[in-house]
Amino acid sequence: MILLSPTPCKGAVHLPVIQTVPITDTIELGGCEAVIFTSKTTVSVFENLRVRYKHLKLFSVGAKTSRAIIHAGGTVYHESSGADSLVLAQEIIARFLHIKFFYPKAETPAHDIESVLRNAGADITAQAVYKTVRQPIDTAQIPHNAVIIFTAPSTVTHFLAQAEWRSTYTAVALGQTTAAALAAQQITAHISQTPAISDAVNFANTL
Repeated sequence: MILLSPTPCKGAVHLPVIQTVPITDTIELGGCEAVIFTSKTTVSVFENLRVRYKHLKLFSVGAKTSRAIIHAGGTVYHESSGADSLVLAQEIIARFLHIKFFYPKAETPAHDIESVLRNAGADITAQAVYKTVRQPIDTAQIPHNAVIIFTAPSTVTHFLAQAEWRSTYTAVALGQTTAAALAAQQITAHISQTPAISDAVNFANTL
């Protein structure tokens, strides 16, 4: 079993095909009342830059990001019910449009929730704080009958740029967005029931 995530997990061969790189050394929250965290990477960027943010209302995309916030000493004000940034955006639109938001994002986010929120009338300031770059991999480590776990659309892009997909491989996607990225490449994926890497590894073991 091959795990393409930047983060290793027990039970899988770790073959990181991407890494995240900070692209700013300054974050100005201005008069914002809340921060939207759509990945644990953005939490790490805030911590590394020693941004003062824990007194604000902290919105989290899901359990992994919430754990990162709590581990850093923050308190989660609202966690998405669907572990998905679009779900989080809709919940903000339904309940929290009166709040002024700061949205730290990837240079190329999987979903343009900034536009979704802005079009719904949200007061939102966004800043790209990290980017995803390709990590060279040794394709010789991949057995012909490998089960390969894709954790984000970027893992699909950067894996297929370096390796040819074989019909003997089995794809596992961490969520619907990643499965859709695979489908766009004519690859059918099994979808993990939850968006946690450890659960995806356990699920892949049943295939």
